This record gives sequence, structure tokens and C-alpha cells, in this order.
Amino acid sequence: MGNDLRTSLENVTAVFAPSCISHMVLSKKDWRHVKINKVSLPQALRCWELQAHEHNHHHHHPHHHLYDPLESDSLPHDATSPSSMAGDMPTASLRIGRKKSDYNCTENRDDMDSSELVQDKEEKRKLRRKERKRRRQNKNKKRKKNSRKEYLRVRHRWT
Repeated sequence: MGNDLRTSLENVTAVFAPSCISHMVLSKKDWRHVKINKVSLPQALRCWELQAHEHNHHHHHPHHHLYDPLESDSLPHDATSPSSMAGDMPTASLRIGRKKSDYNCTENRDDMDSSELVQDKEEKRKLRRKERKRRRQNKNKKRKKNSRKEYLRVRHRWT
């Protein structure tokens, strides 16, 4: 069973599987569909890998805030990467359901193209710009209204 499972996982040399998961559940076809608290095994591994990489990055660069966990190029792909050490992973470190700043860890990022991610970022950027513009316009309207009131009040006082 271990070799079949290992060959079905991409870039993973070992996997921690609790004894309650039977051989039938972890067959080559359906290991991707195993879910615990609505989180699949690949999603949990990805979340754990991102969490470990983010922690290491912050430890070495505490004032460097340009790290983007969604960029696949920024993740390590060598034999020392967390996914290759998944067999040593404690279950508590999965933190199932933990949310990231822009995306939920439980989303399957493997299904999203980089072009979809770029489009999503651009849409969010446009929405933020529109919201800032709307706030600015409302602020200017209030200023204009208040200055007009003040002008009329002062003018009325002198007439």
C-alpha cells in the first residue's frame, strides 16, 4: 500500500497516515478524496507546507513583507522541502481550517491557473480603487457642503 500511495503523490516521499484510515480508503484512485473536517489530504499538506515556509521566511526576514504565499516559485522544491518530510509531520501542525490573509488554506490552489489568480488580484485591486474613490468623493462633498454653510452663516451675520 505504501508504494502505491507514494507513487500517486507528486513530490512526496513519505506520508503520515493514522491507523484509523484503512487500506481501502488510501487506494491510488481516491486518496485525493479523503476529507477530515471538510479538508482533503492534499489541501492539508499544502496548507502545512505554506505554513512552515511562511514561518521560516519570517524567522529569517522579520521586516521583509513582500512574501506572497501564493507564488509557487517562492516555495522550495528540493529534497528538504516540507512536502518531502510529510511522514514526520505531527497532526496538530495541520491547523485544519486556518485562513490566510487573502485566501483560505482549504481552497485547492492546484485547480487555479496563475492567470486566474492574477485576474482575481486585479479585480480586488480595482474594487479597492473604486472604494477609495467613492470615499474621497463623499469626503469632498461634505467639505464643499460645510464650506457653503459656513459661507452663508458668515454672510448672514454681516448683512
